Amino acid sequence: MMKREVVVRGGAGILMMSVGACLGVCAYYIQKKKLEAEFERRMKFEIAETKSYYSRLNKKEEFADPVKLAEEYEEEVSQYISPDDADYPQVVPQEEFIKNVAEYELITLTYFEQDDVLVGDEDHIITDIDEIVGIENLSKFGELSKDNNIVYIRTDHLETYFEVIRDKGSYAKEVLGYVEHSEPRGRPRKFRRDYE
Repeated sequence: MMKREVVVRGGAGILMMSVGACLGVCAYYIQKKKLEAEFERRMKFEIAETKSYYSRLNKKEEFADPVKLAEEYEEEVSQYISPDDADYPQVVPQEEFIKNVAEYELITLTYFEQDDVLVGDEDHIITDIDEIVGIENLSKFGELSKDNNIVYIRTDHLETYFEVIRDKGSYAKEVLGYVEHSEPRGRPRKFRRDYE
């Protein structure tokens, strides 16, 4: 009688371990799918930003004709004239960013004040500043954030909250390692005279 109970209990334990292992494997694959989708979304965003940056730098594609580009830019900016426009990035209080009731994505960016550069993950330069955080919002550090070097921005059309941290330094110096050199001062050269 005692032997039979031990066998039954052992079988139940094995069954529970098997169920637990199956649940763990399922959870792993679900999380893996979510992370792969997020990685792919971020990768597409970064690639688009990089292409845009180098197109501007080399004046290719839509940046080849500056007059046309200026006209398109003027049209694009005209839709953001009213800061109350729902699609335009809005400065929000720190509490709204923390609570994230809308369940938007939360992203931290760094704004280098000296050379007016906004960067994202891995110090990638963001070129479409106005569409992502709103250019004038970069003058609102400390507004609603409880920190003079932070501004929180909600961008509804991207379904994202941005925490922008101001770095009063320079991107070129702090990230790229650019160092300005002054003219080197050497010893004055001596010239030989003919009679020596």
